[in-house]
Order: sequence, then structure tokens, then C-alpha cells
Amino acid sequence: MKRYLSILALLLVPAACGGKEPRSVDEAGAVEAMNRGLGYLEDFVYAKAAKEFEKALERKPGWLDAEVNLAVALLNIRGSAHDRAQALCEEILRQDPGNLHALFISGVLFRIRGDPARALARFDRVLQADPTEAATLFWRGMALVDLDRNAEALESFDRAIAADPQLGAAWYQKSQRLRREGEEEEAERAQKVANLLQNPPP
Repeated sequence: MKRYLSILALLLVPAACGGKEPRSVDEAGAVEAMNRGLGYLEDFVYAKAAKEFEKALERKPGWLDAEVNLAVALLNIRGSAHDRAQALCEEILRQDPGNLHALFISGVLFRIRGDPARALARFDRVLQADPTEAATLFWRGMALVDLDRNAEALESFDRAIAADPQLGAAWYQKSQRLRREGEEEEAERAQKVANLLQNPPP
């Protein structure tokens, strides 16, 4: 699961991004904390990243970009942090119903917490805005796997690969879905690509 969660790095929101403008308390301090948090997040140090995003929000309350990145960090911490991440996403969506980052993160949370139908609905909303978003197509495929909709899952993984041919997790899942369909030769080819991407030659 961890290698799939690392796909969320695609969704980091830079400190320079705009979004809803809250009342400013310490703009410079908020940006500094945000940048530190992004550094920790890119290094997979999620607990420290979460603390920095919380500092950014203390300095700039209501900053949606910081809230999104905090949700990413909390998602990767897992455990009880997932409850807070889900609540944070729902609050973001209450203020900004079309926030694609919050839709995606909440979809991931629904899926890994055992609600693939709600996850699928969130991923489909993201794909309405960007039909070629590879990470969303991958996670949409995983939700369809959970719903035992193998052919649709395979199609979603194919679309993820078309959008990002280096997405090894999608190649691996494609191989598994092809085996379910009895396509052993195609499955083996997909598995070889997945293995190569996971363990590239020196």
C-alpha cells in the first residue's frame, strides 16, 4: 500500500499557490512553515510535515492549500490520523466543492477505509475536470477492483498507463486484472514492465 500512497506526492500544493484568501496573521511565517512542510513531505517524513502545515495554519488560518497538504500528511501517517484527514477534506469541500485535491484525497481515504463506492464517486468527479490524471485513474481502478468490476478496472489502469507509462503500480495491477480475464501472455508482458519499473537496470 505504501508505494501506492507515494503517488500522492503528485498533489503537493506549493506555498506560492493562491486559493481562498483568509485573513492574514503572518504571511511570511506561514509560507516558511509551508515550505518546510513540503520538504518533509517530499522526504516522506509525514509527522514533521503535518506539524509544519499546522504551524502554517496557525499563522494563516483558513489557508486551503495548507489544509490540503496537511490532509496528505495525515493520510500517510495513517491510524487515527485518517479520521482527521477525512474531516479536513470534508471541510475543504464544504468551502470549495470543486477542490480536486480534496476530492482525490478523500477518495483515497474512502477506498482504503472500505467504502469503494464513495471513493469511485469522488475519483469520477476529479476525472470530469481532468480525464487524464494518472494517479486518479489508478486509484479509480483500485476502487473498481474492490467492487469486483474487473473489466472496468482494467480499462482504468490502461488509461493511467497511457497518461503515465512510468506508473509501475498500474502496470502491476493491469497484469493482475489480465490474469483474471485469462489473458496470460498479456499479463506476463505487463508484469515484466512492472518489474522493470520497480527494479530498473543499473
